[in-house]
Parts: sequence; C-alpha cells; structure tokens
Amino acid sequence: MSETMITPKKPLPANFVKLGWALTLIGLVLVGISYLFDPQRALQNNLIGFTFLASVAGGSLFYFALEYIAGAVWSTPFRRITEFLVMLLPFVILLSLPLFFHLQDLYEWTHKDVVALDKVLQSKEPYLNVQFFVIRFVVTMLIWLGIFFILRANSLKQDVDKDQKHTRINIKFSIAFLPFFAISICFFGFVWLLWLCGHWFS
Repeated sequence: MSETMITPKKPLPANFVKLGWALTLIGLVLVGISYLFDPQRALQNNLIGFTFLASVAGGSLFYFALEYIAGAVWSTPFRRITEFLVMLLPFVILLSLPLFFHLQDLYEWTHKDVVALDKVLQSKEPYLNVQFFVIRFVVTMLIWLGIFFILRANSLKQDVDKDQKHTRINIKFSIAFLPFFAISICFFGFVWLLWLCGHWFS
C-alpha cells in the first residue's frame, strides 16, 4: 500500500527575500553606472548577461513543455524549480532595453551608409534590419511568456482540483509550442550573437 507524501510549503525568510531584491537593485544601479564610465564595455557585458539569462529561461521553458509531452511523472516534484527559472524572462526583457538603444554600437548592419557600400549586407537587408529585429524579439517574448503563463496556470489549478484535464491541455499547448521554440531560439542566437559579424554565413 503506497502512501502519499505531502511536503509542507516552506516560504523563504522575509529577510532573505528582501536581501535578494536589494542585491538585484544594486546590480542594476551598477550596470547603469558602468554605462557612464565605459559604455562600450558595459554594452558588451550587457549582451553576454542578456543572452545567458535568455538561454537559462528559454531552456527551462523548453524543459517545462517537454515534461508534458514526454509524460515525465518523475519530474513533477521539481516542476516549480523549472517554473522559477522561466520567470527570468522579465529580467531578459529588462536587460534587452539598453541594447536596443545601442544597436548601432554593436551591429554594423544597422548603419545605412555601411550597408550602401556592402553587397553582402545589402543581400541580407530584408532580414537584417532594425524594424524586423525588434518585431522578432517582441513576438518571441510574447509567445514565450504567453505559453509559460498558460502552462503554469493549468499546473497550479491541478494542484487544487487534481483534475487530469489540465495535463491534457498542457500537452496540447506544449506540442504546438515546441516547433516555434526550436525556430525562435535559433533565430535568437543568430541575430544577437552570430550577426555581430554581418558577413557571417553557415
């Protein structure tokens, strides 16, 4: 006869949470100050931190959806940890803001005078342009966040009513999401990192 193990909820101490937010605020202030003293280096560091957090949040979202498709019951107790990591997405968006204001300091293909003299960049201009760059990012973030909130909402509902229909709904959303994720995560890496060199080919 099996027994159901109930793990009591243990929230973090209030002082610990306050310390975490205080350190986050201090970090953001230091990032802002770094732009005043050495903007080019701050920009490059910002890009590294931004793409690192995006890979953690995006990878966790992929794992979250994959759990449902694979029917991975063993990972259910760890699901909240995965969800916590996906919640880095708002910080990813926050870190992207300084980059959008300094695109011309990072990417040569944002300079019209440079593109006008470069046939390679001209051939890529329908894809490598600022407007499409921004649209791709906004659409990607909206869909990533949207699917996450749907999966998490159903997961929390199931904790209350124990209804398996929430799992079935999440499986359907996960199946629809993974092809988009496979494409969007590749574009994410290509645009932000590989196209630091506008002449990159593969």
